[in-house]
Amino acid sequence: MAATASLFALAALSLLFTGGTTAEGAADTGLSSASLSSDPASSAITDSAGRVQVVVELEGAASGGELDDSATYSALSDRQDNTLEALTKVAGDVVAVGRFSSLPYLTVRVDPDRLEAVEALPDVRSVTPDVAYEPDHTYEPTLDRSAPVIGADQTTAAGFDGRDWAVAIIDSGVDTSHPSLEGRVVAEACFSYTGHCPNGQTEQTGPGSAQPCELDEHHCGHGTHVASIAAGATAETDAGLNPQGVAPQADILAVQVSSTVNDTVTFAGSDVAKALEWVHEQAGSRNVAAANVSLGTELVYDIPCDNRAGATTEAISLLRDLDVPTVVAAGNGNPGAQDRVAMPACISNAISVSASTAGDTLASFTNVADAVSLVAPGEGIRAAWPQSSVVEMTGTSMAAPHVAGGWATLRQVRPADSVGEHLRVLRETAVDVPFGASGALPRIDLGAAHMALGTLNQEPRPPGRPIDVAATAADGSATVSWEAPIWDGGEDIGGYEIRSDDDEIATLVAGPQDREIEVGGLTNGRRYRFTVVAHNEIGTGRSSSRSNVVIPKSPPPPHAFDDVRRDSYFDAAVSWALAEGVTQGTSKARYSPHRDVTRRQMAAFLWRMMDAPEPTESSPFDDVDDDAYYADAVAWLAEEGVTQGRSATSFAPGDPVTRGEMAAFLWRISGALPTEPDHALFDVPPDRFYTEAVAWAARHEITTGTVEGAFEPNQAVKRGQMAAFLHRLASTPSAWDPRLEPPATIAF
Repeated sequence: MAATASLFALAALSLLFTGGTTAEGAADTGLSSASLSSDPASSAITDSAGRVQVVVELEGAASGGELDDSATYSALSDRQDNTLEALTKVAGDVVAVGRFSSLPYLTVRVDPDRLEAVEALPDVRSVTPDVAYEPDHTYEPTLDRSAPVIGADQTTAAGFDGRDWAVAIIDSGVDTSHPSLEGRVVAEACFSYTGHCPNGQTEQTGPGSAQPCELDEHHCGHGTHVASIAAGATAETDAGLNPQGVAPQADILAVQVSSTVNDTVTFAGSDVAKALEWVHEQAGSRNVAAANVSLGTELVYDIPCDNRAGATTEAISLLRDLDVPTVVAAGNGNPGAQDRVAMPACISNAISVSASTAGDTLASFTNVADAVSLVAPGEGIRAAWPQSSVVEMTGTSMAAPHVAGGWATLRQVRPADSVGEHLRVLRETAVDVPFGASGALPRIDLGAAHMALGTLNQEPRPPGRPIDVAATAADGSATVSWEAPIWDGGEDIGGYEIRSDDDEIATLVAGPQDREIEVGGLTNGRRYRFTVVAHNEIGTGRSSSRSNVVIPKSPPPPHAFDDVRRDSYFDAAVSWALAEGVTQGTSKARYSPHRDVTRRQMAAFLWRMMDAPEPTESSPFDDVDDDAYYADAVAWLAEEGVTQGRSATSFAPGDPVTRGEMAAFLWRISGALPTEPDHALFDVPPDRFYTEAVAWAARHEITTGTVEGAFEPNQAVKRGQMAAFLHRLASTPSAWDPRLEPPATIAF
């Protein structure tokens, strides 16, 4: 269970701010849902007086309203004023750093010893550290090489050059007089919490607002270089020819977010969030293709890290709602931190970008993770620099604008497609870059993406990779299914090969119209994964992503409980649970399906389902005896963040489990995949600890509610329902985070 345990840190959401995670039922008991760090100064910006800079989210303040709604602005401003007044009363020497115009947040500096008092205010939903970002690049002693690598020379030649669309560059400023960028910047803004906007203030909009900062040469040319990669034109400069960018006719929205602390240039997360908020406002009247953020933290995080970024997370989501992706550099300098990236690239709705070499290997410096969205060239990229210069630079900062510029060309030809649809095209037409022992990440191939959309004609190629590959196990066999590649390479697909990660299983072939195949000769109890590749007359295409794990098994024998009817909805689930050792029933002949499930029983069921892993410490709860049958279960669940108890010292083992609690437990144990709360259950409020979990369960049909349109989250779970919930989770591979190694009890 090592792989499972390593990822529950992600589910528990406890890297930066620990100790205040919402307890089960907190929404009904008045406990706060905010979290605090025991040492916030270790990650947040601090001032000379030792105050820590934090972003405060307001409770109950609506965000994302109509941009011209003055009443919305006024109401939010009043809430911010009231919260500042309350902060001053409980925290004393509070410095108001800034506020947002449409998002329910404030940026303040406060004595770290008073953070707990701030968090306890009734109008405060959360408090997160305002962390410092930095540009992700290094100098070297050219874009003219990287653009052809991704096919941007072909798309530009065909007229797909980003015209009529704009790319937002949130960085250190853009030199609007550079020959490659002259006349291209159509709107500017600046957000600098230390007052280093060109007007000497903390905010500025209008012409001249985003001119490069004057803090140091190393950092302040960065934004010009990034803008040139995304959307620069070919131009003669004082340093020679500047190569054209990926979308050389796209407009540029330039935002300068530079500040300085102790003579060091930095970029505050709150200023980046304000910049994204400004881009959202611009998107109300302009065609914004993408926002590029080539900035990131030195610390690296799991994906997703949404709760650690507060306003930035919400601003990225609001832009995505308008089909504007936020393209973010994954970060440099942490090659040993596999499967982690810098913030804000770790935010789930961001388009995270790692860097590749010209030879399509991962760059040695890049942060990288399985969940990274795309890879792009980032090594030795020659592009514009302020004052009519050109330099060559390396970093994920250089990789991200290849993607942002490419997005402008996709919006040009398919303006109505969603972020997800464009991302899918880019990923499915990408070039594989090896990652890990047998995996690969998708390096953007803009030419292939346009060919797949039918907007670019070239010589035929091998097909793209098959998609939606899944496997379902049976007795000694498995059925592998797939969908055709979104791009056939320009030639009809001739057939498919189905490959196992087990060398003893021979490769199988299927016809061009086949979409599933049975693989026999498998050993029961053994784990298997499968991949599928397509071929046409040109050659064999890219391998699909690996399927879910499958474990062939003999069908479970029927149970012998006389109180479980053979036609009940939980009959098969009880047989499965008995065969896998998840339950033994309340006696040899009775399962008691209509009896309430207690919290101690729940702990034991979940723990056994996850293969009964050994906890490293005893239970933290005073009401759980060390010799209780459920003691190890509770200790492990608490250790992995699946349960926080009814309080810090009480687990309440004899209390019944509510349906809302059960949804939360199952969601966390499967990896807590981010899920939009788009269910149709009228009795699930939008702000409960179980809201996202119920949406996840409904999406994967782990629950369909009790009656039409209702979930009844406060009702106790019955033992029959519990068996059904667990069995459905064990039978649904899509409900699990694919990075987790599922337990041996799975039924798929």
